Amino acid sequence: MQVSTSAYYDGCNSPADHDKSLQDQKLVDSVRQIFTTNKQCFGSRRVADHLQKQGLAVGRFKTRRIMRELKPLRVAC
Repeated sequence: MQVSTSAYYDGCNSPADHDKSLQDQKLVDSVRQIFTTNKQCFGSRRVADHLQKQGLAVGRFKTRRIMRELKPLRVAC
């Protein structure tokens, strides 16, 4: 296979990409729900706080990236 030993074992120990994409999709759905439920006035810090209270391990910067990718229509608060 011409793969180094360390690369082989690193590949064996890494989580499956499919599981990660499912977790990311769940996170995106949660962010969208929290944002729209709160009249689209929450920023990334408050959304991240709500996600952490729900038991999801996510930081503010990942939340900000997800919100930026969603590009929701902003309304004045």
